[in-house]
Amino acid sequence: MKSMKFDVPVVSVGNIIAGGSGKTPMVEYLINLLSREHHVCTLSRGYGRRTRGFRLVNENDSALTVGDEPLQIFQKFQPKIQVAVGEERVTAVPEILFYKPETNLIILDDAFQHRYVTPHFSILLTEYSRPFYTDFVLPSGLLREARKGAKRADLIVVTKCPDTLEKKEAKAIAGKVHKYAKGKNVFFSGIEYGDLISFSGKEIRKTNQLILVSGIGNPQPFQAYLNKNFELIDSIRFPDHYKFRESDVQKIIDMARSFKNKISVVTTEKDFVRLKPFQKMISESGIDFCYIPIECDFLFEKNKFDKMVSDAIIAVKRKDY
Repeated sequence: MKSMKFDVPVVSVGNIIAGGSGKTPMVEYLINLLSREHHVCTLSRGYGRRTRGFRLVNENDSALTVGDEPLQIFQKFQPKIQVAVGEERVTAVPEILFYKPETNLIILDDAFQHRYVTPHFSILLTEYSRPFYTDFVLPSGLLREARKGAKRADLIVVTKCPDTLEKKEAKAIAGKVHKYAKGKNVFFSGIEYGDLISFSGKEIRKTNQLILVSGIGNPQPFQAYLNKNFELIDSIRFPDHYKFRESDVQKIIDMARSFKNKISVVTTEKDFVRLKPFQKMISESGIDFCYIPIECDFLFEKNKFDKMVSDAIIAVKRKDY
């Protein structure tokens, strides 16, 4: 398959397993790391949107026009960065450079299997609770490709690790990764949870009992966090990237009202983006809806990871790569 490499540095973030592996927190981590010194544009397919073709995300867009993850990134980082969507990324990159010529770094979201563009630096994510080396290719398992595909990555990050992970266990996991990606650096990251934020944008210091509403690939780590830190009394799970309807929101409101005590509804940040169009309905219900933002947090060797990524970008700009 013909693959294109561009002069502008391109960093790819992806995985080889179907479902969530922490790509959006990693993309946001890279934005925080790199946007101080580079004009960054993120590029993703825009999964779940009802539009097609290339599109620069703007303030009038919704999850239906650009997808939930690109919209979340845009709302969080705009105007510091640009966000674009496009299925054909080999043509989307030139369009980014045409409309936003100041762009000098592109982050490809969920692009490990996208072979039409050759990234200068590729980051592969694999989840601690279901590492790729224990799984099988679809339909026997959840792998998008064979395990040996991991060798294409420049480094591997094991995501959603528990805070209690010890270096001895991390070394053992790295050894299993090296069976398929020999000699590649393996890093370990966890999830850092923020404060509860109401849909109206106010920080909530205290809350009542919670109902979890989630429409993400793997809500178990989030649910475990809520069980540990709050009184979680029930949950409603929707498919990943679910397009909420008015009837769904009414069902959630009715469920919260059915309890004797006052109940709050908590969602992930990605679900908040897709529920935001129903803000008026939610506000009039009298039920507190809130979300918890998350960040990627490295357990070990954070500085080494940062340096590897930064050095790779510098090398591209010096034409040494």
